[in-house]
Amino acid sequence: MRTTPQVFVILALAGILNSGCGTLLYSGTSDVMINSRPGEALVIYNGEIVGETPAIITLPNGESSHQIIVRKDGYETGSCVITRRYNLKVAAMDYAPGVLGSIAPFGLTVSGILWLVSSGAAVTDFLNGSLFKLSQDSCTIDLFVREK
Repeated sequence: MRTTPQVFVILALAGILNSGCGTLLYSGTSDVMINSRPGEALVIYNGEIVGETPAIITLPNGESSHQIIVRKDGYETGSCVITRRYNLKVAAMDYAPGVLGSIAPFGLTVSGILWLVSSGAAVTDFLNGSLFKLSQDSCTIDLFVREK
């Protein structure tokens, strides 16, 4: 059977629009526990009060860093920076079809389709944050008494 150009185009588009493994298995967000010593301090993220310690806040994985600020009357303001890192499990799942297409004795058409599927999955996971995870799932901030 010969592969027609239309079949190749359809399969290529399906690969590009493909949902990545990270999208299917992981959320593009993570819950982070914010604690302070002493407790009952305001938790501020993106300029908005999002709770009081101890608090669980949901952060997007795709942003390169998040600064969490904690404030309490009579104490210096404290903060915590949480960064992202690659989720290597997702990266491996996204690129496995492309690697397989390169090393297996497939024809050029099949290898190309596998690379397109792989690239589409990686792009999808990158854009929705599923290709990343946060550097930590909790943050404890020590607040110091403000000098008078």
